[in-house]
Amino acid sequence: TRDTIYIIELKMDTRSPQALDQIEKRRYADRYLKDPRFKDFKVVGIGLYFSSSDCQLIDSEFSPL
Repeated sequence: TRDTIYIIELKMDTRSPQALDQIEKRRYADRYLKDPRFKDFKVVGIGLYFSSSDCQLIDSEFSPL
């Protein structure tokens, strides 16, 4: 969006915080946090968890990075 960067990680058949952990451990946000062009942007990580048997979203979480 005009003032926020969203980093989204999708996981299948799990409700654990693996998605946000992966965003943080692999440092996906670093390129935006270090780039002066994005200094006024908020960076938010979003973890989405889907069920393969139900074919639907089962959980989600978010965190400012």
